[in-house]
Amino acid sequence: MGKNGVSREQKADLSHLNGEKREKNVRRDGQMDGYERIVSRLKAGSRVAASELVDVFYKQIFIYMRRLGHSSQTSEDLTQEAFLQIWQHIGQLRNSRALNSWIYKVANNVSRLYWRRHKDKIPEELDEKILKSDGKSSVSVAEENEQVMQVKASVAKLPLKLREAVVLHYMQHLTISEAAQAMGIREGTFKSRLGRGLDRLRKQIIKG
Repeated sequence: MGKNGVSREQKADLSHLNGEKREKNVRRDGQMDGYERIVSRLKAGSRVAASELVDVFYKQIFIYMRRLGHSSQTSEDLTQEAFLQIWQHIGQLRNSRALNSWIYKVANNVSRLYWRRHKDKIPEELDEKILKSDGKSSVSVAEENEQVMQVKASVAKLPLKLREAVVLHYMQHLTISEAAQAMGIREGTFKSRLGRGLDRLRKQIIKG
């Protein structure tokens, strides 16, 4: 036992955890540096950079549109529209490291505009796996699939702003800060919407 009351084993555990944290931070810093480089090239009019942007973000923005309840064809159209907006307004992005949340903000605005113009449209249920099952036992996968079936219909029934909050944070894996920026609201407001969304999901699943 050391002077500060921490055993060697505990120190080893803490060292391991700190190592993991440093590794994640290094990966994130590298990603942010990559964003800065690609934004700089985009602002200079690089077509190659534009192609790289599509390679990195197109699939996840399409999936985001699907998870918001848009049909497959509409999601394709809205994703393309979002990238047109991104290319046209890339000069408005002041902080290159905020590229990820800014792209989602543009996509979110495109989606909202569509819903305003098509108020009679009913969001579609999700037709893709929400939860990952990599490396899990067959029992875990079965339980997970049951959860997916329950959540599919429930997310589509959420009011738009609550749906956006739940999807951005829990399905697209944006941080609270990034998701709040994507929605153009304060973090406290986002947390409130996220909490209300989760509460409604629980109630809908229990009723179902």
